[in-house]
Amino acid sequence: MRYLLCFLIVCGGLVRAEWPDLIEEAETLKPGYGTIDFGIVFREDPVDFGIDTKRDSQLDLGRTRFSFGLGKVVELQLSGEILSIIEPFDLEDDLETENNSGDWTFATKVWIWSERGWRPNVSFYYSVKLPNASDEKGSGTDETDFATYFLFDKSLNENVMVTVNLGLGILGDPFTNSSQNDVFSYGASLRWKAGERQRWTLAMGGETGPEVQDDPAGTQLSWTYQLGPKWTTYVSGIIGFQDDFDDFQVHLGVRRTFRLFSPGPRKRFNEF
Repeated sequence: MRYLLCFLIVCGGLVRAEWPDLIEEAETLKPGYGTIDFGIVFREDPVDFGIDTKRDSQLDLGRTRFSFGLGKVVELQLSGEILSIIEPFDLEDDLETENNSGDWTFATKVWIWSERGWRPNVSFYYSVKLPNASDEKGSGTDETDFATYFLFDKSLNENVMVTVNLGLGILGDPFTNSSQNDVFSYGASLRWKAGERQRWTLAMGGETGPEVQDDPAGTQLSWTYQLGPKWTTYVSGIIGFQDDFDDFQVHLGVRRTFRLFSPGPRKRFNEF
Protein backbone atom coordinates (compact mmCIF):
# COMPACT_ATOMS: atom_id res chain seq x y z
CA MET A 1 0.00 0.00 0.00
CA ARG A 2 2.66 2.53 1.00
CA TYR A 3 4.55 2.05 -2.30
CA LEU A 4 1.43 3.09 -4.18
CA LEU A 5 0.93 6.17 -2.07
CA CYS A 6 4.30 7.62 -2.94
CA PHE A 7 3.83 7.02 -6.68
CA LEU A 8 1.71 10.12 -7.29
CA ILE A 9 4.37 12.33 -5.72
CA VAL A 10 7.64 10.72 -6.73
CA CYS A 11 6.90 9.68 -10.29
CA GLY A 12 4.36 12.23 -11.34
CA GLY A 13 4.80 15.18 -9.05
CA LEU A 14 2.21 16.01 -6.45
CA VAL A 15 -0.09 17.69 -8.93
CA ARG A 16 2.11 18.04 -12.00
CA ALA A 17 2.70 21.62 -11.01
CA GLU A 18 4.01 24.42 -13.21
CA TRP A 19 7.37 22.79 -13.60
CA PRO A 20 9.68 22.53 -11.84
CA ASP A 21 7.53 23.45 -8.82
CA LEU A 22 6.12 20.59 -6.75
CA ILE A 23 2.95 22.56 -5.98
CA GLU A 24 0.44 23.65 -8.66
CA GLU A 25 -0.58 27.31 -8.67
CA ALA A 26 -4.26 28.26 -8.96
CA GLU A 27 -3.84 30.71 -11.84
CA THR A 28 -4.62 29.42 -15.34
CA LEU A 29 -2.99 30.38 -18.63
CA LYS A 30 -4.42 33.26 -20.63
CA PRO A 31 -6.94 32.29 -23.34
CA GLY A 32 -5.20 31.28 -26.55
CA TYR A 33 -1.74 30.87 -24.96
CA GLY A 34 0.26 27.69 -24.45
CA THR A 35 3.53 26.47 -22.95
CA ILE A 36 5.85 23.56 -23.70
CA ASP A 37 8.23 22.28 -21.01
CA PHE A 38 11.13 19.99 -21.89
CA GLY A 39 13.80 18.73 -19.53
CA ILE A 40 15.58 15.91 -17.72
CA VAL A 41 15.23 14.44 -14.22
CA PHE A 42 17.85 12.45 -12.30
CA ARG A 43 16.54 10.29 -9.45
CA GLU A 44 18.80 8.66 -6.87
CA ASP A 45 17.57 5.44 -5.17
CA PRO A 46 14.03 5.66 -6.60
CA VAL A 47 11.12 4.03 -4.80
CA ASP A 48 10.51 0.51 -6.16
CA PHE A 49 6.71 0.38 -5.57
CA GLY A 50 7.07 -3.02 -3.93
CA ILE A 51 7.82 -4.90 -7.15
CA ASP A 52 10.75 -7.13 -8.04
CA THR A 53 12.95 -4.71 -9.98
CA LYS A 54 15.10 -2.55 -7.68
CA ARG A 55 16.57 0.64 -9.12
CA ASP A 56 19.83 2.25 -8.09
CA SER A 57 19.09 5.37 -10.15
CA GLN A 58 16.91 6.58 -12.99
CA LEU A 59 17.38 9.27 -15.64
CA ASP A 60 14.23 10.61 -17.31
CA LEU A 61 14.99 12.19 -20.69
CA GLY A 62 12.46 14.32 -22.51
CA ARG A 63 10.29 15.09 -19.50
CA THR A 64 7.59 17.02 -21.30
CA ARG A 65 4.48 19.01 -20.52
CA PHE A 66 2.06 20.80 -22.84
CA SER A 67 -0.31 23.37 -21.29
CA PHE A 68 -3.06 25.22 -23.15
CA GLY A 69 -5.31 28.08 -22.04
CA LEU A 70 -8.81 27.44 -23.40
CA GLY A 71 -11.24 30.21 -22.54
CA LYS A 72 -10.92 32.48 -19.53
CA VAL A 73 -11.13 29.82 -16.82
CA VAL A 74 -9.87 26.50 -18.25
CA GLU A 75 -6.36 25.12 -18.77
CA LEU A 76 -5.61 21.71 -20.30
CA GLN A 77 -2.38 19.81 -19.65
CA LEU A 78 -0.62 16.74 -21.05
CA SER A 79 2.59 15.59 -19.39
CA GLY A 80 4.94 12.61 -19.27
CA GLU A 81 8.41 11.18 -19.84
CA ILE A 82 9.55 10.18 -23.33
CA LEU A 83 12.40 7.92 -22.18
CA SER A 84 13.54 6.57 -18.79
CA ILE A 85 16.97 4.97 -18.39
CA ILE A 86 16.89 2.65 -15.38
CA GLU A 87 20.05 1.46 -13.62
CA PRO A 88 19.45 -1.78 -11.65
CA PHE A 89 20.43 -1.86 -8.00
CA ASP A 90 22.90 -4.79 -8.24
CA LEU A 91 25.05 -5.03 -11.36
CA GLU A 92 26.91 -8.08 -9.99
CA ASP A 93 23.95 -10.24 -11.02
CA ASP A 94 24.57 -9.23 -14.64
CA LEU A 95 21.46 -7.04 -14.73
CA GLU A 96 21.45 -4.72 -17.72
CA THR A 97 20.36 -1.11 -17.91
CA GLU A 98 16.68 -0.87 -18.89
CA ASN A 99 14.97 1.67 -21.15
CA ASN A 100 11.30 2.47 -20.83
CA SER A 101 8.80 5.22 -21.64
CA GLY A 102 7.20 6.97 -18.68
CA ASP A 103 3.59 7.49 -17.68
CA TRP A 104 1.47 10.19 -19.32
CA THR A 105 -1.10 12.29 -17.50
CA PHE A 106 -4.07 14.29 -18.79
CA ALA A 107 -5.22 17.12 -16.53
CA THR A 108 -7.68 20.03 -16.45
CA LYS A 109 -7.54 23.10 -14.23
CA VAL A 110 -10.70 25.21 -13.78
CA TRP A 111 -10.58 28.71 -12.31
CA ILE A 112 -13.27 29.30 -9.64
CA TRP A 113 -12.68 32.78 -8.25
CA SER A 114 -10.04 35.51 -7.96
CA GLU A 115 -8.21 36.86 -4.94
CA ARG A 116 -10.00 39.72 -3.22
CA GLY A 117 -9.30 40.97 0.29
CA TRP A 118 -8.78 37.96 2.56
CA ARG A 119 -10.12 35.57 -0.09
CA PRO A 120 -7.45 33.68 -2.09
CA ASN A 121 -7.39 32.63 -5.73
CA VAL A 122 -9.12 29.24 -5.99
CA SER A 123 -9.07 26.62 -8.76
CA PHE A 124 -10.20 23.02 -9.13
CA TYR A 125 -7.81 20.50 -10.67
CA TYR A 126 -8.32 16.91 -11.77
CA SER A 127 -6.05 14.49 -13.61
CA VAL A 128 -5.90 10.97 -15.01
CA LYS A 129 -2.60 9.04 -15.21
CA LEU A 130 -2.48 6.42 -17.94
CA PRO A 131 -0.62 3.10 -17.37
CA ASN A 132 2.17 3.62 -19.90
CA ALA A 133 5.23 2.84 -17.75
CA SER A 134 6.24 -0.80 -17.26
CA ASP A 135 5.83 -2.30 -13.80
CA GLU A 136 8.16 -5.15 -14.82
CA LYS A 137 11.01 -2.67 -15.32
CA GLY A 138 10.26 -0.91 -12.06
CA SER A 139 9.32 2.56 -13.32
CA GLY A 140 5.57 2.43 -12.63
CA THR A 141 2.59 0.46 -11.35
CA ASP A 142 0.89 -0.17 -14.73
CA GLU A 143 -2.36 1.19 -13.27
CA THR A 144 -4.72 4.07 -14.06
CA ASP A 145 -4.81 6.70 -11.29
CA PHE A 146 -7.18 9.62 -10.67
CA ALA A 147 -6.56 12.76 -8.63
CA THR A 148 -8.60 15.84 -7.70
CA TYR A 149 -7.37 18.95 -5.88
CA PHE A 150 -8.37 22.39 -4.76
CA LEU A 151 -5.63 24.96 -5.39
CA PHE A 152 -5.27 28.15 -3.33
CA ASP A 153 -3.04 31.20 -4.01
CA LYS A 154 -2.66 34.14 -1.62
CA SER A 155 -0.28 37.03 -2.29
CA LEU A 156 1.50 38.49 0.73
CA ASN A 157 2.78 41.41 -1.35
CA GLU A 158 3.62 42.06 -4.99
CA ASN A 159 6.67 39.77 -4.81
CA VAL A 160 5.64 36.93 -2.46
CA MET A 161 2.95 34.29 -2.98
CA VAL A 162 1.77 31.39 -0.79
CA THR A 163 0.15 28.38 -2.49
CA VAL A 164 -1.69 25.44 -0.90
CA ASN A 165 -2.88 22.22 -2.58
CA LEU A 166 -5.39 19.86 -0.93
CA GLY A 167 -6.88 16.85 -2.65
CA LEU A 168 -7.69 13.17 -2.97
CA GLY A 169 -6.14 10.42 -5.08
CA ILE A 170 -7.68 7.16 -6.26
CA LEU A 171 -4.84 4.80 -7.14
CA GLY A 172 -5.19 1.43 -8.85
CA ASP A 173 -3.74 -1.53 -6.95
CA PRO A 174 -1.47 -3.69 -9.16
CA PHE A 175 -1.43 -6.50 -6.58
CA THR A 176 -5.20 -6.98 -6.14
CA ASN A 177 -7.70 -7.15 -9.00
CA SER A 178 -10.63 -4.70 -9.00
CA SER A 179 -9.28 -2.76 -6.01
CA GLN A 180 -8.08 0.75 -5.30
CA ASN A 181 -6.27 2.82 -2.70
CA ASP A 182 -7.62 6.20 -1.58
CA VAL A 183 -5.16 8.81 -0.33
CA PHE A 184 -5.20 12.41 0.88
CA SER A 185 -2.59 14.67 -0.74
CA TYR A 186 -1.36 17.98 0.60
CA GLY A 187 1.27 20.55 -0.21
CA ALA A 188 2.30 24.16 0.32
CA SER A 189 4.85 26.49 -1.25
CA LEU A 190 6.33 29.94 -0.78
CA ARG A 191 7.30 31.72 -4.00
CA TRP A 192 9.18 34.99 -4.18
CA LYS A 193 10.64 37.13 -6.94
CA ALA A 194 14.32 38.05 -6.83
CA GLY A 195 14.44 40.87 -9.35
CA GLU A 196 12.56 41.12 -12.63
CA ARG A 197 13.65 37.79 -14.12
CA GLN A 198 14.27 35.40 -11.19
CA ARG A 199 11.89 33.43 -8.99
CA TRP A 200 12.62 31.10 -6.06
CA THR A 201 10.22 28.50 -4.66
CA LEU A 202 10.38 26.54 -1.40
CA ALA A 203 7.79 23.75 -1.31
CA MET A 204 6.74 20.70 0.69
CA GLY A 205 4.29 17.96 -0.33
CA GLY A 206 3.11 14.60 0.93
CA GLU A 207 0.36 12.01 1.10
CA THR A 208 -1.39 9.97 3.74
CA GLY A 209 -4.06 7.29 3.89
CA PRO A 210 -5.82 4.87 6.23
CA GLU A 211 -3.26 2.09 5.65
CA VAL A 212 -0.07 4.14 5.40
CA GLN A 213 2.92 2.79 7.35
CA ASP A 214 5.40 5.49 6.37
CA ASP A 215 3.80 8.59 4.88
CA PRO A 216 5.79 9.70 1.81
CA ALA A 217 6.78 13.36 1.85
CA GLY A 218 9.45 15.60 0.36
CA THR A 219 10.71 19.16 0.20
CA GLN A 220 11.90 21.16 -2.80
CA LEU A 221 13.90 24.25 -3.63
CA SER A 222 13.67 25.56 -7.21
CA TRP A 223 15.03 28.49 -9.20
CA THR A 224 13.41 29.89 -12.33
CA TYR A 225 14.99 32.41 -14.68
CA GLN A 226 13.23 34.20 -17.54
CA LEU A 227 15.53 34.33 -20.55
CA GLY A 228 13.17 36.51 -22.58
CA PRO A 229 9.49 37.06 -23.39
CA LYS A 230 9.07 33.48 -24.65
CA TRP A 231 11.80 31.40 -22.97
CA THR A 232 12.30 30.34 -19.34
CA THR A 233 14.83 27.96 -17.78
CA TYR A 234 14.76 26.31 -14.36
CA VAL A 235 16.55 23.95 -11.99
CA SER A 236 15.29 22.31 -8.81
CA GLY A 237 16.19 19.74 -6.19
CA ILE A 238 13.85 17.53 -4.14
CA ILE A 239 14.84 15.62 -0.98
CA GLY A 240 12.67 12.87 0.50
CA PHE A 241 11.72 12.91 4.19
CA GLN A 242 10.86 9.21 4.44
CA ASP A 243 12.08 5.85 3.14
CA ASP A 244 9.08 5.72 0.78
CA PHE A 245 10.45 8.62 -1.26
CA ASP A 246 13.40 8.98 -3.63
CA ASP A 247 16.57 9.95 -1.79
CA PHE A 248 16.76 13.03 -4.01
CA GLN A 249 15.82 14.33 -7.44
CA VAL A 250 17.43 16.97 -9.68
CA HIS A 251 15.34 18.66 -12.40
CA LEU A 252 16.67 20.74 -15.33
CA GLY A 253 14.45 22.18 -18.04
CA VAL A 254 13.29 24.96 -20.32
CA ARG A 255 9.86 26.37 -21.12
CA ARG A 256 8.64 27.96 -24.35
CA THR A 257 5.55 30.20 -24.28
CA PHE A 258 3.58 30.74 -27.46
CA ARG A 259 0.23 31.95 -28.73
CA LEU A 260 -2.09 29.30 -30.14
CA PHE A 261 -4.97 31.45 -31.31
CA SER A 262 -6.68 34.77 -30.73
CA PRO A 263 -10.12 34.20 -29.19
CA GLY A 264 -12.68 36.45 -30.82
CA PRO A 265 -16.07 37.59 -29.53
CA ARG A 266 -18.55 34.78 -28.99
CA LYS A 267 -21.58 34.90 -31.30
CA ARG A 268 -24.72 33.43 -29.81
CA PHE A 269 -27.36 31.55 -31.77
CA ASN A 270 -29.95 34.33 -31.63
CA GLU A 271 -27.56 37.04 -32.86
CA PHE A 272 -27.55 38.02 -36.53
